[in-house]
Parts: sequence; structure tokens; C-alpha cells
Amino acid sequence: MAGKENLIFKFFEKWKKRSLNKLGKEMLKDNPSLEKNLKAMDASFEKFQKELQKRKDNLSPEQKKLLKKRHG
Repeated sequence: MAGKENLIFKFFEKWKKRSLNKLGKEMLKDNPSLEKNLKAMDASFEKFQKELQKRKDNLSPEQKKLLKKRHG
């Protein structure tokens, strides 16, 4: 999960900078708070990832074994 930090915002930022199509520009024009909302969503996603990792780190050895068995 570590490689997915800021994934949503990075995608949108690259899309906006490269001007892949006019849809990105129109989206920002129609909804100026879109960029701010994407940053906020990214921050909450990062917080969620940290919480999941924290919970995973606190599992007992039996729980870790079961988790590995179920999800590989």
C-alpha cells in the first residue's frame, strides 16, 4: 500500500498539467473546489492507510497467519 499515497491527486495533477484533454480544464472551471476536494480526499485516504497498517502491525501471530492464508 505504500506506493499508493496521494495516488488520486497525483493522477489528477498530471492530467491537468499535461492537458490530456479539455475535460480536465472544464471540470476545474465548472467546479473550482475540485482540486481542494481531491487533496482532502487524498489526505483522508492516506490517514486510512496508516490506520490499516497500524491495525495490521498489532495483530497476534495467529491472526497474521490467518490473514496471510486468506489473502496471500
